Amino acid sequence: MKKFLVAGVTVLLLSSCADNSLYYWGGYEDQLYEYHKDNPPSGLIETMEEIKVRSEAQEKPLPPSFFAHLGLLYQKSGQTQKFKELLREEKVLYPEGTSFVDFLLRRGG
Repeated sequence: MKKFLVAGVTVLLLSSCADNSLYYWGGYEDQLYEYHKDNPPSGLIETMEEIKVRSEAQEKPLPPSFFAHLGLLYQKSGQTQKFKELLREEKVLYPEGTSFVDFLLRRGG
């Protein structure tokens, strides 16, 4: 399952790279790298939440896969409800990823 999650998040991330000026990235790419180094989710969650606050302050949307990735971090830390909320938010903001998000919800929730 981890391979599907990593592959899906990577595909969503790469599909959003065509014009990164549309989104607030704020170090999101670095957080993906840190995730793959098997760092504990608590520090990654904190940094991702800070990125959310900074994006709101700059009034720029976060890139596709951001909320799904943050949700997966919450799931990894045992916060299943927060995982579901963030994946639903990903689906609303980026409906083109609905099939993948539904897959994650079926597998992880």
